[in-house]
Amino acid sequence: MITSNISTAKNELSRLLHLVQTGETVTILDRKKPIAKLVPIAKTLDDEPQKRLSEMAAQGIIALPDKPTQVLPDFAEINEFPCTQPAGVLDALLEERKEGR
Repeated sequence: MITSNISTAKNELSRLLHLVQTGETVTILDRKKPIAKLVPIAKTLDDEPQKRLSEMAAQGIIALPDKPTQVLPDFAEINEFPCTQPAGVLDALLEERKEGR
């Protein structure tokens, strides 16, 4: 396990993160007292995100949504309607006023 004080960690964050990527654990110290740990993320968490979310919900860390999230359509799908003539916002507002809406 590697230890580093706050000022050194700020100056050498890239190097410490590289060490964490290689599997090391880095403990950050404040006046020789441990306050934080940098640990590598287990690959199993990346492979099974839904399982991890379920575990976190069971522990009460997060709350899962009641209904599934809606996937937004692709931008190309949104603009499939034919547009005969581009109209500005001002033109649309003036047209609505003429119609009395």
